Amino acid sequence: MKTKAARNKLAVAVALISQFMAAPCFGAIPRNGGNYVDATRVIQPIESVHAIKSEDVAMWIPTNMQPTDDGGAIASQIFDFGMQNLMRSPEFKNNSIVRSAQKMESVMSSDMSFGGEDGETKHVIKFRMKPAQTLAQLNYEGFVKARVDYRIAHESLNVEISEKIIGDTDLVLSHADSRDDRREMLSMRWNF
Repeated sequence: MKTKAARNKLAVAVALISQFMAAPCFGAIPRNGGNYVDATRVIQPIESVHAIKSEDVAMWIPTNMQPTDDGGAIASQIFDFGMQNLMRSPEFKNNSIVRSAQKMESVMSSDMSFGGEDGETKHVIKFRMKPAQTLAQLNYEGFVKARVDYRIAHESLNVEISEKIIGDTDLVLSHADSRDDRREMLSMRWNF
């Protein structure tokens, strides 16, 4: 009698365990009025939401950096590139931080002009400070056109003086000075 009761208990236990394992939370999905299908055959793997794509990396790390041993210069380039992309993104264009930076740039710019009367040469001087780009800029138009850019983050100074020669052709004298390089160039520029 004991063995018959033990067999009945075992049969009930096996039936309960098989029903329990067929439940949806243990890998089966009900179909067609309660029939169960193995979920491992129905569910397909999907791409991870956290997968890093090359487009994502190219958005934050510049792909045209020059090789250097200066870790600070590399970090500065990555930071500048990332900040520029961040500021251009639609999420931040109407953000209060961006509007504050634009207001600050407009406050930190100045224009001045004089001359130009009775056949005199008109002189125009424009000064711009762009803190978000760590850039100070000075433009002059008068006897010649001149532009001075100082990038604080890159510790670079660029000076360009140009004069129109014929039509759309300019003679350009430029000077570039950075922590690694110094160049002076005389060139012709065609504006078209």
